[in-house]
Amino acid sequence: MNFTGKKVLFTVLLALVFFTALLFLEPLFFIERFEEERFDEEFIENLKLDLYCPVFLEERVFITNNLARYCNDSELNSEGVKIELIEKEFLKNGKAVGIIKADFEKSEPEVFLIGVAKPEGHFTTRKVNGDFNNSSFLDGFFKIEILVGEDTVVEKYSLTEAGFLRVFDQWTERSSSTHGFSLKIPEGWTAKLSRSEIIFYSQTGEEAVRINVNQEEGDFQKGSYFYRFSSDPVYEKALEEMIDSFGFKEIDELPDYRYFQDELTDYLKINTVTGKLGFYENGDLKENFEMLAAIDPATWGGTPSGLYEVISKEGLRFSTTTSVYMPFSVRFYGKYLIHGQPFYPGGAPFYSRISGGCIRVETEKMRRLYDFLEAGLPVLSITAQQDGFEPEEKSLEKPPEVSAESFLVADLDSGKVFLDKNPEDRHHISSIVKMLTAVVVAEHMGTTSSIRASDYMLKEDNSRITPNRSYRMVDVLAPLLIESSDDAARFLSHYLGRDWTMKRLKEKTDQIGMHNTQLVDVTGRDEENLASARDLYYLAYYLNHTRIPILNISRGVWAPGINYHVFPGLENKNIFYEKDDFLGGKTGLNGGSASGFYIFKMKMGGVERRVAFIALNSSGKDELTRDILNLKEWLTFSIKK
Repeated sequence: MNFTGKKVLFTVLLALVFFTALLFLEPLFFIERFEEERFDEEFIENLKLDLYCPVFLEERVFITNNLARYCNDSELNSEGVKIELIEKEFLKNGKAVGIIKADFEKSEPEVFLIGVAKPEGHFTTRKVNGDFNNSSFLDGFFKIEILVGEDTVVEKYSLTEAGFLRVFDQWTERSSSTHGFSLKIPEGWTAKLSRSEIIFYSQTGEEAVRINVNQEEGDFQKGSYFYRFSSDPVYEKALEEMIDSFGFKEIDELPDYRYFQDELTDYLKINTVTGKLGFYENGDLKENFEMLAAIDPATWGGTPSGLYEVISKEGLRFSTTTSVYMPFSVRFYGKYLIHGQPFYPGGAPFYSRISGGCIRVETEKMRRLYDFLEAGLPVLSITAQQDGFEPEEKSLEKPPEVSAESFLVADLDSGKVFLDKNPEDRHHISSIVKMLTAVVVAEHMGTTSSIRASDYMLKEDNSRITPNRSYRMVDVLAPLLIESSDDAARFLSHYLGRDWTMKRLKEKTDQIGMHNTQLVDVTGRDEENLASARDLYYLAYYLNHTRIPILNISRGVWAPGINYHVFPGLENKNIFYEKDDFLGGKTGLNGGSASGFYIFKMKMGGVERRVAFIALNSSGKDELTRDILNLKEWLTFSIKK
């Protein structure tokens, strides 16, 4: 038997001796009790115990250097030991509890809670972990003071049928990324997770509380409520605390743009996922039309998604970009049309499976659709649909420390919200506005269109844009999105007209689901430029599914047609641009606060997902960086890869 095993054996034997003395009142050591508190003879006779190492505690202390005299084990002879009774109590229900301190000569002292949990003489022990300082017994609980460094930690224990259980004065907050709630659980409890329920186990391994998450009705909102399995009053107290702390995320799921349909009756639905155009009357599908050309969101020609309307019916229109005629053309947004099969001026048909963002339909069918469409008719464009991703949670993680007043973490392909805080609150978004400026400019003018700079367009003394020089629009997006140049934003807005650009910016926010956004200038300088975390999710969603080149420029990588040499030496102010998993985003700084939205690729459920991390009004740039990293780390440990 090794030394550790001997100590454990001796502790158990000592506990037997100690409480046999308590129950029999035999002279192993003497305890004064009132006569009416004595156990009756029937109880004593029915108590069957085998005694080992009987020791006599004089004034609550036993000391020896030769345990063989008591335990008949010569291997214990060389070790001195001191056993001290620190605390004892007889409970009204016939239970007895105490604290003993075992001081072995060759090791640190060890302190044990020991008790008789059942009338049959079942002993239970619990080692006190840490440097024992003091103890007291009050209202049925042991209070233990433990020294941790220079601090004193107080723990309380209750003797139950299951043994000594921690009384739940110390709690830890946990949140479920899959089921969307947060709650406090007692320190030391563990959880077993599944998609349908979460089972909590106490320190002794007993099943204490179960949360079923698939109920249609229950005590809590969103169909989740508690079951309690243990009848122990200690668990009952814990359950009450857990119920009081229980709370749900504000948003479970953010829908794709099909949610616009809820308010539409007569409308045209473009769905590039299914390749169909559907004309609806009174909410019912009247006729489907097949698309002939696909779009490519990785290029500048991606079809815009969101809710628009028929602007004009333009009949036979000539494209200066491809030098072809487009019959039965209908414009629904910016430079984007729905039209029949294009042909060259000589009549030869134009063949291409890739569209520049316009929607192409067989000419004869487009003739019929053309008759259905009138100016002002809503046009709903769907370029992506949720994929039903259901992540599997691997642990209940403590919510991350985040200084931001509002944040949101959500999957861009399913709309699944993992974590949020005040996602509807509006905050100043500063230079994040420039992302929208880039979107509007790119969608209303050709990327290779040239703009000549004039003095009145520029305000910054150190502007990278030189007066009396022409620049291609796509090249100016580099200082706009990488270095967050205000002059680049002003310069681009002058090409389309300052007032006209601001009008289109405001329209764009409604068209792509940013319904709580307020914009007053193209640079983001004005503090009245406001948006919520939910709004910025839809900006990230739109860019991810429609304008990938803008995201690429924000992290300084190749985008179609761009020439980074036009503006050499740009300093990227988007804080994660060097990260391999960063897909794009924008940082906004405003004095002592900072906000940002960022898209990262993350491995979850065996596949690569694209996740938006949004934080508004963090305490500063460094704090914003920590906020996003803490949110990423939390999600990494919450969801199975």
